[in-house]
Amino acid sequence: MLWLIGIVVAIGLPVCAILGAVAFTRSRRLEDQLRRVSNDLDLLRMQLEHLGRQQDQPPPAESAGTEGVTPGPEPVAKQPEAPMPEPEPETAPAMAAAAVDRSASIEESLTSKWLVWLGGITIALGGGFLVKFSIDQGLLGPGPRTLIGLSVGVLLIAGGEWLRRRPRERQWAAIKPSYIPAALTAGGLFTLFADIFAAYGLYGFISPLVAFVGLTLVAALAFGLSLLQGPFIAALAIVGGYSIPILVSTGSADVMALFGYLLLLQIAALAVLRYMGWWWLGWLTLAGATVWTLLWLIDPYSQGDAPVQAAYLLLTSALFVFARYRTPEDAYDVTLSWSALVSLPTAIKQAWVTALLTALLIFALIRVDGYGTPVLIVLGLLTLLWLVVGRREAVFDILPAVGLAVVATTLALWHLPSIVSPRGPMFQFDGESYGHLIGPIVPPELTTFVVTSTVF
Repeated sequence: MLWLIGIVVAIGLPVCAILGAVAFTRSRRLEDQLRRVSNDLDLLRMQLEHLGRQQDQPPPAESAGTEGVTPGPEPVAKQPEAPMPEPEPETAPAMAAAAVDRSASIEESLTSKWLVWLGGITIALGGGFLVKFSIDQGLLGPGPRTLIGLSVGVLLIAGGEWLRRRPRERQWAAIKPSYIPAALTAGGLFTLFADIFAAYGLYGFISPLVAFVGLTLVAALAFGLSLLQGPFIAALAIVGGYSIPILVSTGSADVMALFGYLLLLQIAALAVLRYMGWWWLGWLTLAGATVWTLLWLIDPYSQGDAPVQAAYLLLTSALFVFARYRTPEDAYDVTLSWSALVSLPTAIKQAWVTALLTALLIFALIRVDGYGTPVLIVLGLLTLLWLVVGRREAVFDILPAVGLAVVATTLALWHLPSIVSPRGPMFQFDGESYGHLIGPIVPPELTTFVVTSTVF
């Protein structure tokens, strides 16, 4: 009996949520229509009052004919000014409509945005608490729990997409953004994330590999749905995608697998952002790339991981530069002033911030790796990239100077004294050492430093 109640609750929750969302949408449309009718009535009333005032005024031609000589010049002088009050019927109603719109803006923002997203968050938490309730009560086994959670998530996503495809919803979305379909879809995606993680982390029902693939597919689904339902779904996909390696641990610190996955996630995110023009979401992508590089340096880092991380940073900098590559009509103020920097497009700002963060992280990797040759090669490739970009675009003219600063700092802080071994004595007499053996002009320990300095 209890398992039957659990199934009924699991099916009834998304159905009630969808019906509630539809009812809320219809009531909101009715309120908007009533507000527009009220505005039209106010405009009509003000126009009628103005027409009444015009009819009450005596016509200037009659007064000129009856009074003869003296009043004649007055109507002639005021004749050109008669049409001047005509803008009043348009100006006054427009001001009244603006006042009504301002008074309704707070209510409209509250009902159309915040309450909708609050409802979406409530639905997502409801899906999570439903799973937790079934665990606490021991109603179902791991398999049925997982299937119910998946069903709830899929139904919410389907409900959001069904609501978006409705003709009236499309008509409304053409006038003003509609947040209800995206809220339902976000709740469904969150439920899928939570359900797959619970199947792996709480129940042990699926393996880490299956959980990783499942969560990756959910993130890919979110990227696809964001093309239809807006940037919030893309933000959820980015955050969820970067959280997957934390949620699912395979027990092995495979640097190639992790940063290869992060690179693919970054490519997908930047492709969506470029296609849709949501460049403000690029900050989430850049934050995820930076945080994961730092996290790997803190805990699971081992000798030899730095080249993979450095190559990842090189590709990250290249992606952010070329994802917004200029078109012929692009024109920017490239003067060195704060106003010029503030006025730059978001995509260019992100490319600059990416270059600066990459420079700092590359230097940190070189120091941690002990000036290994692979990381120094990546630094050379990164400097070459910045030279090419600075040559091609004036907005990146100073970017090669960043590479110069990294190279100069790397060479200046090279731990030279500690890596050169002292020479043996030329001879010893009575327990004392005299002279030093003659060695090569360049000690073997300094070969890497000399070659690197020469190449750079």
